[in-house]
Amino acid sequence: MKFKGVIALIMIFAVLVGASAVANMFSYTATEYALDTMCTITAYGINSKKAVNDSFDVLKEFEDKISVHRNDSDISLLNSRVLIATRDEDIFNMIKTALKVSKDTNRAFDITIKPLVDLWNIKGSGPVPSDEEITYRLNSISYTGVQVDFEKRDVFFTNPDTQIDLGGIAKGYCADKVAKVLENHGIKSAIIDLGGNVRTIGKKKGKVWRIGIQEPEGKRGEYFGILDISDKCVVTSGAYERYFTEKGKVYHHILDPRTGYPARSGITSVSIVADDGAIADALSTAVYVLGVSDGLALLNSPEYDNIGYIITDENGKVYISENIDFEITSESYAEG
Repeated sequence: MKFKGVIALIMIFAVLVGASAVANMFSYTATEYALDTMCTITAYGINSKKAVNDSFDVLKEFEDKISVHRNDSDISLLNSRVLIATRDEDIFNMIKTALKVSKDTNRAFDITIKPLVDLWNIKGSGPVPSDEEITYRLNSISYTGVQVDFEKRDVFFTNPDTQIDLGGIAKGYCADKVAKVLENHGIKSAIIDLGGNVRTIGKKKGKVWRIGIQEPEGKRGEYFGILDISDKCVVTSGAYERYFTEKGKVYHHILDPRTGYPARSGITSVSIVADDGAIADALSTAVYVLGVSDGLALLNSPEYDNIGYIITDENGKVYISENIDFEITSESYAEG
């Protein structure tokens, strides 16, 4: 009875001051390790705690299905040819999206990059592989080696050494999934941060979300500009996140699937703003690999002209699309 009485008082208060005002009085934030990174979810609303906890349950369940580090995951079973089909709608949608972007970007993003990622072992600090090892792995890397029967959801590999890795779009896709979980709990204001992949729902206390864009040459938490967004996803790619040094040279984790080596495109960071998190995730990598000229040509093509972007190059120039609200706050950068 006491619980019902409290709920009744909240409902009366909501009528008097407005439901959105009451929702903003209740918030819940949690941070957990998932998808190989630290993830933080903050939701505003009466049901925020359960919404956030359920979101992490979904994240971990999803991770079990796509992890290349688990022998029993759907992706590992496909790569080992134990499975030739996936009945999981999420995995199939991710494969379909990854194949599309692989084609659209002329393999600057490639779903079959796993053998190269394993070879470079960036997380394990190398060592730098030989030219011969890289050339051998390149023989198995091309999205064209993956054939899909879209009706049966069968996945075929034309090369026995080809393996897929959805890590390049997983966090973006998962951010969208979490947003749906939160919205199904009645949450109308939230921010989801999956290791730098950010998805927002609604506004924060009536105002747009202000997202700091990481300073490519600075420490974590140092920003060179502020992005204002609402109900969008923003994904940033940069070489500063994961790398190792050998004989005085830095080798970062953004590999060019066409050359087999870490990308050297003159870009220092790419932020993509979009409605679709998986697309944003994949494009941020692809544009970093392509470089400014080819990257802008891709983003300004009819296929992607609704995508927002912020690109910085090694000369301190910033390229900003006209469809986003971004303010440069650092004197070290100028609009290109």
